[in-house]
Amino acid sequence: MRGSDSWLRLNQDGAFASGVHTPGNFAPNSLNVGGAGGWGNPGAGNVWVTGRVGLGTQRPLYRLHALAPGGFGGEDANGVSLEGNVPVVAQSDSTAIGILNAQGRQAFALNVNENLGTTGARGVPIFYDKYDGNWHPSLSLKMGSVGVGTSSPINVAADAPDRRRSVHVAGPLTPAFVLEQTYATGSDKWAFFLSSAFSDLLIRDINNNADRLKIRKNNGYVGIGPLPWYAPEAILDVGGDLKVRGNITFTGSLTGGAKGGYVMDQFVNKVGEGLEEGDVVVIGKNQASLYYGANNNIPIPEIDIARRTFVTRVCGVVCEIYTEIKSEVEEETDPTAAEVKRPEAKIAKKRVKPEVQQRQAFTAEQLAKLDRRKIAPGQIGWMVTLGTFAHCKVDADIAPIEVGDLLTTSPTRGHAQKVADPAKAGGAIVGKALGAMRKGKGKIPVLVSLK
Repeated sequence: MRGSDSWLRLNQDGAFASGVHTPGNFAPNSLNVGGAGGWGNPGAGNVWVTGRVGLGTQRPLYRLHALAPGGFGGEDANGVSLEGNVPVVAQSDSTAIGILNAQGRQAFALNVNENLGTTGARGVPIFYDKYDGNWHPSLSLKMGSVGVGTSSPINVAADAPDRRRSVHVAGPLTPAFVLEQTYATGSDKWAFFLSSAFSDLLIRDINNNADRLKIRKNNGYVGIGPLPWYAPEAILDVGGDLKVRGNITFTGSLTGGAKGGYVMDQFVNKVGEGLEEGDVVVIGKNQASLYYGANNNIPIPEIDIARRTFVTRVCGVVCEIYTEIKSEVEEETDPTAAEVKRPEAKIAKKRVKPEVQQRQAFTAEQLAKLDRRKIAPGQIGWMVTLGTFAHCKVDADIAPIEVGDLLTTSPTRGHAQKVADPAKAGGAIVGKALGAMRKGKGKIPVLVSLK
């Protein structure tokens, strides 16, 4: 207090050269409130405060407690802020807020960088961490987009920046974006990143250390599934089986590899016994009841095993299993008592609606345990109806088979035989032999060509 002052003046005119609120000698312009350090000297221009400090509140809950309604004030013509109600404001062109850990080491900083001094380029807020003793820019914010490892996150819609935002991850080596789902016994993690060698885009199953998808930078080729390091080698390169639940339209040629050069159709095994790869089959006597494809315009015929010579219902050679059939039966209930009392009601016995059959796909776990070359009764399989196929059962005891011989059905269950009399084989041709067998029963490669 000075003279008749009605307030506490903290050395505003410098008259108290040794400081204030202390019996000892203080440095100029210093203050010790509450006896911090035993009324020691805080040093020139410093303030020591014990207890809590409240800004805008009479009941501070923490060492520094600021209370205000919130919100910035307006701006002047140059974009400079006017007074407002933000509780705490930090101003800097570099580190505006810093955090030390419990040992006094630098651990975190919030910077405002790249301030160009204009209303339209005010700077980019960037979060830094110093976990390993080096500063790492980890997160930046610019025009609604988020940058990880970069202070200039790309806005992918430059023509409409107010309508699209982006997350931009950058780094000198394999920058990655990781998604993790946790549960009681562990977690599943996936990573989206660029390969260090070619900057190809990869999607990796981290738990199994397996790349599931790759997009090449230099040509846009897409690879799916397990592939060698140099793949993909085409617009779409699939490292495994491919299932298409729709139509495929070709404007060029269809080139096959080891298992792609033939045409297959689905069938239902109604034989009453198992079928296997290489069996020669014929169309069953019942009309097809299952369909698939667009508008269900592809029938799935029921088939039988070939057991006679020159059967014109021959339809193909069994390849592998596809799926199974799930049957559902619905029952109609008797009318209620109230319905019976109505004159127009008729008492009806319980009736069973026709059985509804649907295809039930195997799970990946089920397929892994199956012998895919065998099709049990009631299951749906694939049969080769056109093209070269490596596994067709033949009986050469009936007649020796040479390469190029026409083949037809035989009395041996599921086997083809050489056509001895072409005049009788019209409509019963399975195809042509691509391999020879002098005697016995076995499998040979064939060119399936039903005619």
